[in-house]
Amino acid sequence: MSNQDNQSTLVKADFDAVIVGAGFGGMYMTHKLRNQQGLRVQCYDNGSDVGGTWYWNRYPGALSDTESFVYCLSFDKQLLEDWTWKNRYVTQPEIFEYLNHFADRFDIRKSYQFNTKVTKAVFNESTNLWDVETDKGDKVTAQHLITGLGLLSATNVPKFDKQEAFKGEVYHTGNWPRQGVDFSGKRVGVIGTGSTGIQVITALAPKVKHLTVFQRSPQYSVPVRNHPLTEEASKKVKANYDAMWKQVFQSNVAFGFEESTVPAAGLSEEETNKVFEAA
Repeated sequence: MSNQDNQSTLVKADFDAVIVGAGFGGMYMTHKLRNQQGLRVQCYDNGSDVGGTWYWNRYPGALSDTESFVYCLSFDKQLLEDWTWKNRYVTQPEIFEYLNHFADRFDIRKSYQFNTKVTKAVFNESTNLWDVETDKGDKVTAQHLITGLGLLSATNVPKFDKQEAFKGEVYHTGNWPRQGVDFSGKRVGVIGTGSTGIQVITALAPKVKHLTVFQRSPQYSVPVRNHPLTEEASKKVKANYDAMWKQVFQSNVAFGFEESTVPAAGLSEEETNKVFEAA
């Protein structure tokens, strides 16, 4: 396609980009494309506000799996300096507070249409544009389609025999009521012991009358060792942010710690345990 043809296509498009999702990825792309590159963007999210995963996952005990000093957006040095995390690992309310702060600071919401689900997105080869439709009847075109849905946008609700016979309350951690749930004095069953299940179990156990855990496959877990961050610790993190982010970007998993370079294959159990204990 010639530059002239490409320019013609851009003029015909309703937007330069359509962005789906209002979590970390979607909101950052909104800022990057609109505020930093001056593009015309239209954003959609099924929730009523920003937050993405952390808008829906409000269950008791919800916690990040990454230490707070790297569970944030790294592009703006002043944002890093201005924001102070309260805990070593970030709880859902604190993450939600941070994402709202980011949205306010960079006026992210004005590009979003909330309570709206994208139902169709087809690349039109005759126009070289994306044709996008929503459940609210919107039909727009864009040169670029960017999905920021992540891995946790769809809830998994398995079917159990005689499930309809259960007359109690049923909740899913990935679609938790915004007003919360009072479990005081109730008999509660939790199905699943992955990261989310473990968080829910430890948070609910002291509050409920009786707790039953249904587990298919045992999981290996370790104490989270979460704790409030002191002012001294926060100052130390901020003073070393450049070096910390350099390590993150050069690492394999980007969790903010030095990974082992010792291959597990061929090691004895004793040698393997030494590596685990050192971490």
